Amino acid sequence: MKAPEPFRCPEEWKLSRQQERLFEALMDNYGALDKETLRHAMGSQAGDSDIVRVMICYIRKKLAPFNVTISSGYRRGFWIDEETRAALRAGAVSLPRQAEAA
Repeated sequence: MKAPEPFRCPEEWKLSRQQERLFEALMDNYGALDKETLRHAMGSQAGDSDIVRVMICYIRKKLAPFNVTISSGYRRGFWIDEETRAALRAGAVSLPRQAEAA
């Protein structure tokens, strides 16, 4: 089975290059990634892994109008859910708004 092409962030999202690298790493890897792995994916040489949390925060704010979310879990890391990943890989730039839970 051929590996999927590397994901490229749409220009409409207006992410910085570091933010693009971080999001692309999440899209290209299935499952959760820890802060250290994401820090290396961003190309950051700084020893502070809090830079990843800050960048995730910035990315979440920029992607909120497009209804694209990044999930996280304590001691698990960060990930993109399969439904979102499939829609974005199919070329979607914006996703439909999720229905509010009652």
